[in-house]
Amino acid sequence: MSVGSGLDWDRYAVVVFDVDGTLYDQGRLRRRMMVRLLMEAARTRDAGFLRIISAFRAIREDNAFTGPDLKSEQYAVTARRLGVDVEVVRSTVEQWMEVAPLPLLPACACPGVHDVFSALRGSGRTVCAFSDFPVERKLAALGLEADITVCATDPQVDRFKPHPKGLEVILERTGARPEACLMIGDRADRDGVAARSAGVDVLLRSSATPGYRTFRSYRDEPFAALLRLMATAPPTG
Repeated sequence: MSVGSGLDWDRYAVVVFDVDGTLYDQGRLRRRMMVRLLMEAARTRDAGFLRIISAFRAIREDNAFTGPDLKSEQYAVTARRLGVDVEVVRSTVEQWMEVAPLPLLPACACPGVHDVFSALRGSGRTVCAFSDFPVERKLAALGLEADITVCATDPQVDRFKPHPKGLEVILERTGARPEACLMIGDRADRDGVAARSAGVDVLLRSSATPGYRTFRSYRDEPFAALLRLMATAPPTG
């Protein structure tokens, strides 16, 4: 589908953003983090933490978790596979995948995303962030603010994408109908499937993907149309 085809902003009271790869350039962040990881491995002469990170990512990508308590299970499965203590896995993931990247995020933010967030929130729409990974600190590092944040490992969700549970929780919390909600993500196999399973429209930050509306930049249509609408809207209050 074409980038802006058929997207009517008046339909949507709730806009849900994925985080990783959607709000920032994930490839750029990973390249910069790899430099830091390799420097740390050289400094300590210990690459064990790299094995943990690699295994954890592979296990999460396999998405073979059924719950309950996915937050603990993801660490336990990685620990069993590598034969290491589960607390070592937990602390390594938290340090190198959740905390260490935060100072690098501002330089990796997608151009135009701050204007889009401001326009959406300024128009009275509810802006949400939904990710398989912790959300709040990443949003803060990016300088973005959402009305509602949901992580797949939250107790009330406990399901990774492409399961639609996280979106269902957002719909319940906002009271919105599925047709009044738009999901913006970057992966058809995760964000796209989750959105369609929940009956929610989806827009992907991606190259052309059969069957999906896509965009490459937050300065492209349909966001440019949204910003024009906001620029010409009469002041409120």
